[in-house]
Amino acid sequence: MTIYCKPIKGYNSFSTLFKEGMKVKTYNILCSVKFNDNVVEKETHPIYYGVTISKRNAKKAILRNRVKRLLRESFRTLVKEHNNKQLGMIDSIVFAWQIAPKHKNDIALNDVLPAVQKVLAKALAIHTNKKKITNEAQLQNNIHKSNKII
Repeated sequence: MTIYCKPIKGYNSFSTLFKEGMKVKTYNILCSVKFNDNVVEKETHPIYYGVTISKRNAKKAILRNRVKRLLRESFRTLVKEHNNKQLGMIDSIVFAWQIAPKHKNDIALNDVLPAVQKVLAKALAIHTNKKKITNEAQLQNNIHKSNKII
């Protein structure tokens, strides 16, 4: 499976993803993820991604743009490094940076990359646990249905 990144365009795409996606929060990042479980192993699969930081968190546009560039680059780097089936389950993802530094030189890629990696790992872990729980619940329902005496 080949995975590549494509940016999300348009305000409506961002807002619908924030409404419908699963939210994961760490110290610096709020992430909204939409999963697609019907992924074929041999297909090429795009992951749509978006990045945002509010004006309330970072007043200067220079700082907001730097944080957005670093978030985009860190996500693309992680997708290139970990081109596996777990990341292939992600359909679209939006990162919202929560806490901005005072100056643009106070943040670097090695500050942002671990934060993105942590939030991605957390989202994938939550999704796999939810799938496991629903599969176990379906199994229990089937067992109860088969044990009923007709």
